[in-house]
Amino acid sequence: MSKGIKLLLSGKENSGKSTLTSKIDKALVVVVDAKTYPFSKPHYRIDSYDGIVDFKNTLIAKIKAYKEKFGELPKTVVIDTITKMYELMYLWSEENFKGFDKFNSINRETLLLNNVIEKTLIEKGINVVIVAHAVWDEGTSSFVIPAMGQFAKSGGWLSVVDNASFIYVLGHDRYIAHKELKYPCRSVLDNIQDSELLDKYDINEHISRLEETMVESESEAL
Repeated sequence: MSKGIKLLLSGKENSGKSTLTSKIDKALVVVVDAKTYPFSKPHYRIDSYDGIVDFKNTLIAKIKAYKEKFGELPKTVVIDTITKMYELMYLWSEENFKGFDKFNSINRETLLLNNVIEKTLIEKGINVVIVAHAVWDEGTSSFVIPAMGQFAKSGGWLSVVDNASFIYVLGHDRYIAHKELKYPCRSVLDNIQDSELLDKYDINEHISRLEETMVESESEAL
């Protein structure tokens, strides 16, 4: 069984991230935004955070429920959004720890969250699409995905993925960037455009191409 792929999808508020991920085939969406999920897609909500063990146990239970309903595991798990998830983790750490322990907690929980993504999902062949809000940073004159502490210093969410795409608006059109240096994006694919019109972009095709690359990479492992 091949490992799953991990794709980070970011953009400003209301750029179309959730609409795009709602088109992913056989997906289970973990909704971590303080608003109603408007799409007819298997999903469950997280309105509060109670530690990584609780998050993992709930995730596994919902995956099992998905399999019972549809007769197979979800092909992809979407976390929408990791930015809001990070805020909930920070609030939980603030409520349960004091001083430096609070910052140690948020760093630890962030690392453990990525470990759950890798061990519980990726290694079991389930793809993960991580949705994140991006903001404009005046200091660096660039879009950044908010993070704090040591995790931010090490590169934040962009540092834990090999593939990241960014949705932006130019004139009256929406685009998605895969290799534009001025945006928080990157790709292991050679045959992908730097940017393309969002309404011409097929996220399922993109995921399939990344899956093929993963299979090729694993075939060369010693």
